[in-house]
Amino acid sequence: MSETIIRFAKVNKWYGNQFHVLRDINLDILKGEKLVICGPSGSGKSTLIRCINRLEEHQEGDIVIDGITLGDDVKAIDAVRKQVGMVFQQFNLFPHLTVLENLTLSPMWVSKVPRKEAEDRAMQQLERVRIAEQANKYPLQLSGGQQQRVAIARALCLRPKIMLFDEPTSAYTLTLRHRELSTGIFSTIGKRRRRVEKETRTRTRINRPKFKAKIPTENCLDRCGVWKQHAVSERVRKEKTK
Repeated sequence: MSETIIRFAKVNKWYGNQFHVLRDINLDILKGEKLVICGPSGSGKSTLIRCINRLEEHQEGDIVIDGITLGDDVKAIDAVRKQVGMVFQQFNLFPHLTVLENLTLSPMWVSKVPRKEAEDRAMQQLERVRIAEQANKYPLQLSGGQQQRVAIARALCLRPKIMLFDEPTSAYTLTLRHRELSTGIFSTIGKRRRRVEKETRTRTRINRPKFKAKIPTENCLDRCGVWKQHAVSERVRKEKTK
């Protein structure tokens, strides 16, 4: 049986004294599992996943990431962040650095990867998201969809155990979104036992439903959580979601 890599136990969070954004969250995510949390804008989905790498602090309950309990211990927080990659809604690319430099910065400074290896790793990820030809451009020279793919490639360059996607296809056209889900990056990450780092990676995605069009989710989803009233109120698990 797969072990739990992310655990929320009776987690509560407030903004100020009035807005109760996370209410008694109990959630276990298994190693290698692909989980999508769907819900309306402003309901707390981003806050939930930002708690996983301590970008947001929770006030009550326990959050355990790969055996490490998140709290005020700075060393524990740093250890978790080295294992967790995140793609933000706003992409957060450095505008004064090229695409290639954006991708090599963290591996070189955080993981102490040699420049040549970091560049090879970056080009490999850019090829996976189909924008290798944009490596020497600056973020402002790219479209929104291209910037989003750069952000995805950047997060993957650290080879994290856990990937967090905050609306990872929001800047895609519907056609590109369909292609990426069926044959692109979200289908291929951890799809089969090809490499250890792909195999053990856990993905958590959040989405705000926008279209009624049929989007292929086979091999892209293990579980879907429906987000209502600042809590996960329903969870559906299937071997294949169609």
